[in-house]
Amino acid sequence: MSGKCDDPRFRQMLHNYEMGLLSEAEETEFELHLYNCEFCLKEIEKFEETARHLKFDPVIREELQKLAAETENEEVVPSFFKRLLAATRLEWSPPIKISLVAIFVFVIILLNLVRIEIGRQESVQASPNNLIVTDFINISGDTTADQLSAVAMNLLVTDLSESPSIRIISKLHIMEILAYLGFNPKHEIDREIAFRVANETGSNLIISGNIVQTQPHLVLTSQIIDVKSGVILASQKTSGNPGEDIFSVIDRLASEVRIKLLPRTVVENEVDCSIADITTHSEEAYYLYLQGLEDDWAFKNNEARRNFRAALELDSTFAMAYYLMSFFTTGDEQSLMITKAMQYSEKCSCKERFVIRSRQALLMGNIPQAKYELEEMLKYYPQQRDGLAGLADLENRSGNFERAIELYEEVITIYPKFKNAYNELAYLYSRTGNFEKAAEAVEQYIKLAPGEPNPRDSKGEIYARYGRIDEATAAFKKALELDPQYNASNRNLAMIYILKQAYDSARTYIDESTANKIVTDISYACYYSAVMKVRQGLFSQALDILDKGIISDINNSNRFLALQKHWQKAMLLHTTGREREAFEEIERCRTLSTLANPNDKLGYLHYYGQFLAETGRSEDAERVAQSIREDLAGIREAEYGYWYVKGSLELQRNRPAEAIICFLKAQEITLSQPLVYLLARAYLEAGQTDNTVRLLEDKLLSFNVERLEWSIPDIKAHYYLGRAYEESGKTNEAAQSYEAFLKLWEKADVKIMELDDARNRLARLKS
Repeated sequence: MSGKCDDPRFRQMLHNYEMGLLSEAEETEFELHLYNCEFCLKEIEKFEETARHLKFDPVIREELQKLAAETENEEVVPSFFKRLLAATRLEWSPPIKISLVAIFVFVIILLNLVRIEIGRQESVQASPNNLIVTDFINISGDTTADQLSAVAMNLLVTDLSESPSIRIISKLHIMEILAYLGFNPKHEIDREIAFRVANETGSNLIISGNIVQTQPHLVLTSQIIDVKSGVILASQKTSGNPGEDIFSVIDRLASEVRIKLLPRTVVENEVDCSIADITTHSEEAYYLYLQGLEDDWAFKNNEARRNFRAALELDSTFAMAYYLMSFFTTGDEQSLMITKAMQYSEKCSCKERFVIRSRQALLMGNIPQAKYELEEMLKYYPQQRDGLAGLADLENRSGNFERAIELYEEVITIYPKFKNAYNELAYLYSRTGNFEKAAEAVEQYIKLAPGEPNPRDSKGEIYARYGRIDEATAAFKKALELDPQYNASNRNLAMIYILKQAYDSARTYIDESTANKIVTDISYACYYSAVMKVRQGLFSQALDILDKGIISDINNSNRFLALQKHWQKAMLLHTTGREREAFEEIERCRTLSTLANPNDKLGYLHYYGQFLAETGRSEDAERVAQSIREDLAGIREAEYGYWYVKGSLELQRNRPAEAIICFLKAQEITLSQPLVYLLARAYLEAGQTDNTVRLLEDKLLSFNVERLEWSIPDIKAHYYLGRAYEESGKTNEAAQSYEAFLKLWEKADVKIMELDDARNRLARLKS
């Protein structure tokens, strides 16, 4: 090869590239040329070293800072040359010769760079560099390397994220911005897209990358670009050795980027781990993991579960795949997943180790420890998005709804395009009775993810909870328009039509949910079919469906879904006086609950106490209450369970005033669906009919899946509401409630005491 570049066209492009004056197409062409031209590559490296020296030499820097402070007028640059030359008479001499015109242009650009750099150094002290990493664009001509684009980008993000001095905008965060901007969230993140995302996130730097070659060895190039000016601050070219994998190449590239971005003392003091050692050594496993993350982000649970499992089949030591699988499993399998995540937690990043420990603590029922882990993470990585959101979720789980709202509001102040935070806020506002704020939050969620089904599904659930059924139905149907396979909305529509007693329509959506033949969806369809029979009073048919569903669930190791069906059986048998069988079922519930969720210490124990109280076994019920309080001391739910059983006992003893006190104490901890029904009955027996009416009107107005789970007390609520109206002198309302109750169970295939009483009361009212 000759001493100079053989192509005059590329020699002409050389300094334009150095100055950042080429178009994107020309830059790509020139970077491909760099791979084959040693002369041009060395010239670029010399230019970068010169620029770096100019920016960081203390004397030159001081002079440039003075000039930058004096004026924004570029006409002063010539008068600056004398000062510049004086400064450069130290031990530095430029390693490349540039014409006076080129020097003049260079100094103008350099002056802008220094202004940028000064501003950036000031901001680094207050907050880390905010970086966006683009997809590595495949320009190698190897069509099989497209998967490598996403792998390279995410590996570099993970590697750089280990530095507390660098804040990376995650791929999932970028996907949220793309959805907000009207792009497909999976749109290739090229340089143009990156600039648009940077403007939305306030990022100041972009790392743009290319895959130049894959064979006989991998070659990557990258550039660090200042967002405000568009100027290329530094370029890197990283070549692998023959047979060397993407992980090693990214390690070297990340190291070069750190050197360009951070002071030497910071780089020297940071631990730089091998990226393969904190992720996986399998490129294919990592790609499947990334696909799972995107599916999880889009609430495609079945697809996410499938991809994470596939990743683990390729790498059985992949800690983060185990961690994420703990969100898609229950019982023993869930415990195994988080145990494996902890076992291999040294094979993940520092941030990831915090979240794994937090998740393990949560699944063990130790919420304070779970909070501690995230709080510690935030000390090292302040304002880390998932850490703040995780703390908000833990406050929500603890029943500290107002604090959870505060934390989510803090999150969206920092990350205004964080769609999931708006989703969680919408449900929290709904739960605390603030429909207006809930509606605002869910509309913002829709705005941020207009093409996804889950925002519409969330809107449907919130509107249904407030009795706005037409709007809820429209939202669920819109979700299915966006994704016909989104079975959460199929089930929600089935729920609405079951509660509206439009059983044929409900059956349509139940059948739709089984079209994909996924085991969990088939199990849910069985459960909904059984509940639909319960609400028609066809208890024998319901029991048959439940028995078949339980056999299928056990065969498919679906203990949690079997648990739902056993509980329906227990309530059916208890209602029809088949107490021995009812207690057998609730014992199965207690066993399965322990297996499905070992850290739920209360489980079904309080319901067992309730059944004992309602069958006249007061002493046994009292022992259960005391056992809950003593054996589960220190567990928040234990106090709820204790007062729940005590209230059931007092109600059975015909001491409604005492029952109300107990139920209100339980309500201070959590207001559950069954507690509302029991409290309403206690108010009725105590003569506080206004309170009964208030509670039951509100519950019967709301459309939600909890009403299906508690179908028997929910249907009886019409009867008790009728009695409350009757005792208040509201005979028309009483008659309507009795008629609603009788219509629901007009085909009842067993004798139910409340049905006979409702008929008699209605006859008296109409006589």
